[in-house]
Amino acid sequence: MSFKAITPVPQPGTQGVPIAVLPVDAFLALITLYLRTHFLTARAAAKRMAEAGAGVIVIHTPEPARLCLPMVGGMGPAWAAMEALSRNLSAEFASKGVRSVVLRSTGLPETKTIEVVFGLHAKAIGIPLEQFLAIVESMTHRKRSSTLAEVANAAVFVASDAGSGLTGTVVNLTGGMIVD
Repeated sequence: MSFKAITPVPQPGTQGVPIAVLPVDAFLALITLYLRTHFLTARAAAKRMAEAGAGVIVIHTPEPARLCLPMVGGMGPAWAAMEALSRNLSAEFASKGVRSVVLRSTGLPETKTIEVVFGLHAKAIGIPLEQFLAIVESMTHRKRSSTLAEVANAAVFVASDAGSGLTGTVVNLTGGMIVD
């Protein structure tokens, strides 16, 4: 069985807009959307996994879950809440054999979502998308973004028996942008 992750693409008016002028409904809309989808999915999965006595819930968040950045609207709070949800899932279900782990990466330039989001931010500050990406990547120790392959490899590890000691935690794939 395979699953295709569907992540809502933030719409103009939610990112690249200063909080001082962001309408409250725009601020809350994506918080509600992201938390509702992750909650419903995790609740259904955790229940079935607990009945089986084993399983791993893996949630992916980008760096604004922890790193304070301007003009991310409700996304930073939404991602931080997703990380809190993962910790709560671990507290409730780890004793039943169900682990919960977050993979936190930088934005993934290989994805259409990041093209849209970084484009909004670049436009808001009046620079080309490529320059905005270079600024973001300069914030990492490696001077590059995380890759889809790195996130996938980490997901395979945390879901495997080799990662069995990980639960209620965040695996930091930000390449030094965030240092724990």
